Amino acid sequence: MGSQTWRTRQGRHSKLPDCIKRMLKVAKKYHTRVQVRKTDSCLKGNMIIWHHTYGAKNNDNMNKLASKCLRNNHKIRTVREMNDYIKKCRQGTIRKCKRHNCLKMAEKLLRTLGDRRNPIKCNPYKDNLDHAKKKGSQ
Repeated sequence: MGSQTWRTRQGRHSKLPDCIKRMLKVAKKYHTRVQVRKTDSCLKGNMIIWHHTYGAKNNDNMNKLASKCLRNNHKIRTVREMNDYIKKCRQGTIRKCKRHNCLKMAEKLLRTLGDRRNPIKCNPYKDNLDHAKKKGSQ
């Protein structure tokens, strides 16, 4: 359940409240997940890139040296931090990590998110379901 791919401990030693444990158990049983029709760039940017549900499945790039360097040395956790790292490298405000070619890996990981979940791409996703009147129109 949720928009990330991580799993949480739900057994006897879990520190989760019982109501949350029951909710997660039912969600797992019925294969449910939270779906957000429209997401703004703030929400997209705050999602953790390493467990992103819209990233490529069985992505071998997550275990390569460049990805480990991005996680551990550059301390990148979210999609926004990854995007900022790419921008700063291109602008020359930070030194590029040449040892593992982190810039290339960061770009590759952002591309795996696709257009709808990537904060760089169009925002928000247009689905023609908005019926609210715009200010000034009647």
